[in-house]
Amino acid sequence: MIQLKKFSYTVIASTNLVFPENDCGFKGSAWHGRIDHAIQKNPALKKLLKREAGLASLYWISAPIDFKNDATGPFSREPYAAGLQFEIAITVVGAEAVNLPHLSTLLAQAISYAGAYDTAGFFGKFSITASSEANFPLSQLQVPTPSAQSQNQLQFQFHTMLRLGEGGHMRAAQQALTAGQIAVPRLQTLVDRQIQRAHTLPVSDAPTFNTWLQTLQALAIDTEAHTSVVAASVAPFDVSRLSAKIRATQPIGGLLGTFTFAGPAPAFAELLPLFKLGEWLRIGRKTGLGLGQFSVSLHQQ
Repeated sequence: MIQLKKFSYTVIASTNLVFPENDCGFKGSAWHGRIDHAIQKNPALKKLLKREAGLASLYWISAPIDFKNDATGPFSREPYAAGLQFEIAITVVGAEAVNLPHLSTLLAQAISYAGAYDTAGFFGKFSITASSEANFPLSQLQVPTPSAQSQNQLQFQFHTMLRLGEGGHMRAAQQALTAGQIAVPRLQTLVDRQIQRAHTLPVSDAPTFNTWLQTLQALAIDTEAHTSVVAASVAPFDVSRLSAKIRATQPIGGLLGTFTFAGPAPAFAELLPLFKLGEWLRIGRKTGLGLGQFSVSLHQQ
């Protein structure tokens, strides 16, 4: 059984929160760096969120996205003004095995501590005014009833960059853009990458879950030839982040935008639960830095 719990905290800026220019306006990486540092400095919390052999991570930090597609880049470079209210969330795997109020309190302390020191992240003070919890409902893994139509449309909207590798896809995307083409990942590639993320869950060793993933992988291969891109607004953004650990910038660029596939209604209905899970797990490389956040929807034609 998949157990994902999202702890969300309503935060308000006490002073202006200023972000470094050499983060290229991608503020999510600054939030992640400071909060993750605070988690690592708290032995009790670090133990609860410990990484296990073969797993990428047992928690994911979600910060305000700040998307603003203009001439200065895909994300806003403006400071958060004093009084601004926003949300910080941390999704935890296997949280049902611990004392939830205690875990929520420790996470809130980590977020608060992130505003109590000055590093390469950002400068300013904030406070937490409220908290809430949400579970990943198992109903999201149920296959929806396919429409009577022979085809459906599967739409992806990436809120932060999709990074499929260490740079090759970026070069291909830039070349496609120069040639007046749109660089959209193949459906099969997205399924493969999402399955890789699903394997980071402790439940991935369960026979039924593993069989489900294998079935979807085979389905994607069969569906690929019957799938087409019917709409796309995608661009590569080769941005960077400032790492406080090594005190240097690192590239974290990827693809950003919206694209829609048209394809067989039954196959898309079966694939939808995998991507609904992916809305919680994210997809691609460098998800721990805030990349690969997306939403997916299924539309009848």
